[in-house]
Amino acid sequence: MLRRLPPLNALKAFEAAARHESFTRAAEELCVTQGAVSHQVKALEAELGIKLFNRERQRLVITEGGREYLTVLRDAFDRIAVGTERLVQRQSAGVLTVSTSPEWAVTLRRPSRNLTSPARTLKRSSSTGWT
Repeated sequence: MLRRLPPLNALKAFEAAARHESFTRAAEELCVTQGAVSHQVKALEAELGIKLFNRERQRLVITEGGREYLTVLRDAFDRIAVGTERLVQRQSAGVLTVSTSPEWAVTLRRPSRNLTSPARTLKRSSSTGWT
């Protein structure tokens, strides 16, 4: 199923600007210029056909439609973050098996090569033949 989604950068720019109520602070968080955030938000507004912010003097005020969309985005971003964390935890809880030549296996045994973590077991095996 093909999903019609706005660009992720525009969604991130909108979410950060809404949270900070400032394009400047959103830009600092996202490591881009204030103009880039403004451009992304304007493009998102154009794509959605709805005004997300009212720009009043030196103030950024989120609209009712913007507030509703922000709720949806926060939920989606939170779900992505939780899913990512679960995936990473599952992957790091496993066993890492490294198969290598005997010469490289000696290198892996050196304390400076810390390939293990508290949640990971490192199994070493070496072979002397060609495979």
